[in-house]
Amino acid sequence: MKAVHAIWRTEPRDYKRTPSHQDWNKETTIEGQLTIEDTTFPLVLLPSNDLDNEFILQKIEISNEWLDNVLIKHGAILFRNFPVKSPSDFNDFVTACGYHNLPVGGTIRQWVVGNVFSVNEFSPDKEIPFHHEMSHIPLHPNHLFFYCEIPGSVGGETPILLSWLLYDKALKRIPEFINELEEKGVKYVRFLLEKDDPNSAMSRGWKSTYATEDKVIAETKCRDAGGTFEWVTIEDEVVMKTTSAVQPAVRLDNRSGRKVFFNSLIATYMGRQDHHKERRGEVLFGDGGKIDPEHINVILEIIRDITADFKWCAGDVLVIDNKLTMYSRKRFKNPRKIYASLAL
Repeated sequence: MKAVHAIWRTEPRDYKRTPSHQDWNKETTIEGQLTIEDTTFPLVLLPSNDLDNEFILQKIEISNEWLDNVLIKHGAILFRNFPVKSPSDFNDFVTACGYHNLPVGGTIRQWVVGNVFSVNEFSPDKEIPFHHEMSHIPLHPNHLFFYCEIPGSVGGETPILLSWLLYDKALKRIPEFINELEEKGVKYVRFLLEKDDPNSAMSRGWKSTYATEDKVIAETKCRDAGGTFEWVTIEDEVVMKTTSAVQPAVRLDNRSGRKVFFNSLIATYMGRQDHHKERRGEVLFGDGGKIDPEHINVILEIIRDITADFKWCAGDVLVIDNKLTMYSRKRFKNPRKIYASLAL
């Protein structure tokens, strides 16, 4: 089998003038933040003065190159106490960052304004496992934005971790498994209901996934993406079982020179419990071989040691470099309002 190697080819963007000194923000520390190789994770910024929203947006617009470099260094930035008071303000913030918008991914979300959507509306009494957004498909966002309008009354944190650090530690603990992942890649088996399933973290049905009401069109789109499918009946319901094309499980980020554990292995493995036993998806090696759960348990042990876990505050904006950073979501009790935006 041909080795599955992947290097992201980052297209440079045209920058406006970037000030050498950022006079509109200052660094701070918060509980739950980590220090990794003398670098804070996430970087937490406050406004340097009592600045209005228009001034902040102007500063961000001329600081796009600075933003890129900071994200590559830190993996994520938490903007706290900035004048972001509504989803509309959040949309303006995202727009000022200058990235290209990307439609929502494989979960149930509701459009709010501009390129702002609700977050995954998966049941609040269940956790969403660690994952890179849309890593199971070829087109995935490079950047994620989250805005907290109302923190969860209990819980609802969004823990994050550096995927290059996960790769490095896993390579030392279970090198044969990581090398096999890197060599063979992975493919994803999913069982898509006709309609969206709010009881699953991977919740979109085949109609939403392929944006069609027509089975033939869904089949064509699946094949065009390099996948295979079959229609199976489970408990009197017709389900589209799809198997993806082989995807890389480890990628090289050519900006930082680091290899990252970029896949949906953990999310799929942990999310299997949300499904009926006959329609639980799985991740296979690219050659169809089974993955040993013991290796996944080692990955989960490492994750517990390298996770940054902070509490949301109203007005927070979290920017994540999706190539370098995984995220998850803890259980929570309402009220909680978090919004999201995806970008290339």
